[in-house]
Amino acid sequence: MISIESSGSTRSAIQSIIDQDVRVQRGLRRGLMNAGKMLKKNMQQEILRGVKTGRVYRIRRGKRVKNHRASAAGETAANISGTYRKSVGFQAHGYDELEFGASADYAKYLEEGTSRMAERPGLRNTIEAHTGDIEKMLEEAVFKAISP
Repeated sequence: MISIESSGSTRSAIQSIIDQDVRVQRGLRRGLMNAGKMLKKNMQQEILRGVKTGRVYRIRRGKRVKNHRASAAGETAANISGTYRKSVGFQAHGYDELEFGASADYAKYLEEGTSRMAERPGLRNTIEAHTGDIEKMLEEAVFKAISP
């Protein structure tokens, strides 16, 4: 039987590799959190952003009646009550998964559309518009975590 024992420097090198892996994971987690915050903020701003190009409806708010311009197909949904905007959120799972979405009951119908309404893919539009930013955030967070 052959027995191989590692020297102190080998053990130190192995521990250094393990520590580096932990730092990379922490950096990725931090990057995911930053990306989630950025996506949420941008999605909420896009919902509130003024110029939508859909139909104009007259809606009643208590005793007041006001005009509301809806979003057109393909645009991020227009804001009426704020429920959809407030339901936008994210959750990081570990260091390799980010869940981004909206929890409003009707969010799925806005995102995917229905037989009577074309899709208003706000979540998808936000992710597509910021994919490069997300990649940069992850790179920067990992680099910052592994730098001495």
